[in-house]
Amino acid sequence: MNDNPPNFVPSNIYRARISEASQPGVEVKQVLASDSDKNTGFVRYYIVYDTPESQAFEIVNTNRLTGVITLREAVDHEAGNIVNVTVRAEDTGVPPLTSLATVIVEVEDVNDNSPEWTLLPTPVWVWENATSGVVVTTVSAVDADSGRFGSVRYYITSGGNDKFNIDPVTVSMRNKW
Repeated sequence: MNDNPPNFVPSNIYRARISEASQPGVEVKQVLASDSDKNTGFVRYYIVYDTPESQAFEIVNTNRLTGVITLREAVDHEAGNIVNVTVRAEDTGVPPLTSLATVIVEVEDVNDNSPEWTLLPTPVWVWENATSGVVVTTVSAVDADSGRFGSVRYYITSGGNDKFNIDPVTVSMRNKW
């Protein structure tokens, strides 16, 4: 008699970590469930697509018996750095019994966004008798990455290095004369 649902081993909570640069098809995690009933066959695995974020993961038909979860589409750390994926284990008894597990996937950040100007540099006029250290202009940019990858620093890359300096953090450009 099929009276025991499959049990996830070692528990029904799994943890995985992938980079947001991971390509579709990469293995994310393997889950495992056992069925203590005799003669009920084997356990099959399915993803329960209960959130939009879980759509990025799949258990392809060839992995229904192995419980290997793969990446179906790219994930973005900035859109969500933790994704909970629900997996259903189903035995082949009559009627089939099921159990659920949660795979907590941490999406690691990579430096995949370039800074964008929020306050564009524009032509600036400076009085010829301006004193040294006067703020000439201020620029501003943001980076959609998080943490250290989202930090923006500013530099003068060509022209004006001998006459101006820029604070790489506060973004104020000052004259040097």
